[in-house]
Amino acid sequence: MLQVQCEIPRRSFVIHAAFDVGEAEIFALFGPSAAGKSSILSAIAGFEPDARGIVTVDGNPLLDTTRRPPLHLPPWQRRAGYVEQSPHLFPHLTVLDNLRFGVRDADANDFMAQLIERFGLSGHLGEKPYQLSGGLAQRVAMARAVAARPRLLLLDEPLSALDWPTRRQLQDVLVALHRDLHIPVVLVTHQLAEAQRMAHRIGVLDEGELLQMGSVDEVVTRPATPRVAALVGYTAFLPIEGRVVAVHPERVVLGARPHLGPVLTGVVERMTWLEGRRVMDVRLAQGGRIEHIPLHPLDSVDLGQAVEMTLVEPPVFNAR
Repeated sequence: MLQVQCEIPRRSFVIHAAFDVGEAEIFALFGPSAAGKSSILSAIAGFEPDARGIVTVDGNPLLDTTRRPPLHLPPWQRRAGYVEQSPHLFPHLTVLDNLRFGVRDADANDFMAQLIERFGLSGHLGEKPYQLSGGLAQRVAMARAVAARPRLLLLDEPLSALDWPTRRQLQDVLVALHRDLHIPVVLVTHQLAEAQRMAHRIGVLDEGELLQMGSVDEVVTRPATPRVAALVGYTAFLPIEGRVVAVHPERVVLGARPHLGPVLTGVVERMTWLEGRRVMDVRLAQGGRIEHIPLHPLDSVDLGQAVEMTLVEPPVFNAR
């Protein structure tokens, strides 16, 4: 188990990180850019000399500034696999030599062969990094990170620069690999879809503060605050009966179904396509607008049409 309880000073705020990650878990740190996500990963890996607090893996301390003298293990003693957005391969080494770098286990050949097959690298072992596409280079970086059998894996947006089909494929490879390795994984991402697809739990970070942690379903359907709601995709906040109701376009259905939630009326202002789905924007009769409401293929809706919609079990917050 990975246990983190530390502070990392930054110019405009202090990052507070307190969470545990079990050996069977992928934990996603999700939030906007410059929220402090990468700094937390960097502190776990040992690249933040100003980090204060305690970081342990299976009870073994990697960082402990509460003791005297303080303990701050260097990165090479922490046995953490670390993959960033850029592959950072050794340019003078072949793919195979990059994979073997740092592997000293004489019995690692079988495991290495499995990694090569799993990441689809068998046809590229003799190539140098400059001969690889971005997707292949990142496959090598991920395989190298686990080749030495680390005791935890840190992923800092390793797939964000890849096209969607490649990203989705590598997401599945990483999830399957995690099931075999059985080690804690911390994934940093600003893409909610990636966190939903890969993580068991998610922590929403904003300006150095973990605003909410829980299962992806819990955080998305029951955000703790309006700020968390906005970060996980709620696009409108409507005053209804003295409360503020958060609206997620994916949780809006056509028709009046009051047993599911509040019923709104409005006029269709725009219809378009988004990521392969037909969506509509609706101007509400009570004021405000909801954009990108997905339509079912059998829904018959025209531009300018008056519609009734139901907000399915929306989060409700006290009005300020």
